[in-house]
Amino acid sequence: MTTRERIIQAAYHVLAEHGYDATTIKAIAREAEVAPGLVHYYFANKDELLVEVLKDISSRYTENMRRVMDSLPADRVGEAGLNDALQRTLRTPETYCLRWDYAILRCCLR
Repeated sequence: MTTRERIIQAAYHVLAEHGYDATTIKAIAREAEVAPGLVHYYFANKDELLVEVLKDISSRYTENMRRVMDSLPADRVGEAGLNDALQRTLRTPETYCLRWDYAILRCCLR
């Protein structure tokens, strides 16, 4: 795993646990076991890091759904997709909290 990927993973954990407003770059750096300056080297600010965390979540979801689609007959893909969304929500509700934080952030920046 690259340093950038470690920072994104750490950001996911810290943001999910504390929420956007309470999360600091210093806390993310501590979780990633890097200096805060290194976080700023890869990401201009916390907003940019949140966007990258959400992109990572979306990429993982897309890859998972691609595997589901490739493994099932076409008439079962819709049901499997809905079931996957439900299971993901139950398994990782923090993902949706992060998306909510992003939506609020985008709304407030306009």
